[in-house]
Amino acid sequence: MFKGRIINPTSVALDANIPFSVVWNTNANTRYDSASNAVDILSTGYYDVAVNLVVTDIATSPASAQLFANDEPIAESVTQSDITATTGTASLTIVDTVRVLPTDSFSFAELAVRLGSAGTVLSGVITVEKRK
Repeated sequence: MFKGRIINPTSVALDANIPFSVVWNTNANTRYDSASNAVDILSTGYYDVAVNLVVTDIATSPASAQLFANDEPIAESVTQSDITATTGTASLTIVDTVRVLPTDSFSFAELAVRLGSAGTVLSGVITVEKRK
C-alpha cells in the first residue's frame, strides 16, 4: 500500500500534479516519483485509489479534482464540490479502481491527481493499494 499526504498549504497550478509527501510505501507494486508528483504503478492489476483533499483559493467554482493515468484523465474519477462561503474551502473525495493492463512496452503507469483550476491544497491524503 502507498500512502501520501499534504499537511502544509501547497499552491497547485492549473494542469499540475498535486505533490504529495510519502508517508509509507509497503510494497514493490508502487513508488512515488517526486519529479513528476505521480505514483508509479509497477505491475499490472487492479488498484484501489482513495483521495481526500481540502482546497481553497480556487480560481473557479465549484472546485474539482480528477485522477490522471499517464497524463490522460480518468473520466469517471472527477469529483467536484462547492466552496463553503463561511470557510472559503471545499472538500473533495475521489474513490476509484484503476486497471493497469500489460502491453508490449509496459514499464509502469503514472497515476496523478490534478485540480480543475489553480488553487491551494490545505490538506490531502492519497492511498493506492493493489487488490489481492
